[in-house]
Amino acid sequence: MQPLLVDRDFRVTAEERIVVGARTSAKSYSGGTGGVKLALRTPATIDVWVNGTLQTDDEKRAAAALVLDAYRLFWLGPLFLKSRVRRWKCSVRPRARADCDWLLARLTPGFGLAAEDRVMACVGRSDRRFVQLRLSVDGLASTRGAVVEVDMNDYLIVQGVALPHG
Repeated sequence: MQPLLVDRDFRVTAEERIVVGARTSAKSYSGGTGGVKLALRTPATIDVWVNGTLQTDDEKRAAAALVLDAYRLFWLGPLFLKSRVRRWKCSVRPRARADCDWLLARLTPGFGLAAEDRVMACVGRSDRRFVQLRLSVDGLASTRGAVVEVDMNDYLIVQGVALPHG
């Protein structure tokens, strides 16, 4: 596990707010031995506060930016990617997921402070929803070359919008 990303001293409870049009996210962590941590991400900035004190550590700020960007993808899926991907490429389908179409995209900028990342989306043929996401996370020195795989097993319909759930 990546201690800087997991940040277990704060992650007992978390609450996130996303302003879709402004491409802004905020996350609050609390309940752990570390106290309260807040992170605010705009397209141009990342600010992190721990127990009310603004953090200046570049690595902590980069980790928070990576987490907030990745969670925007997990929650918003195609809405996140629409503004960030210019061209999708069809990819070879792994045999294990023949019920999906696989799409590959390059994100520039990448997640967090990375110059570039890649996302492979498994899109279900029956409902056209993301079934699985695979993404590089090159925003930190400790995560360069790593790939995160997230299964999107269930969706909740809120006012006609399908959001990943569970």
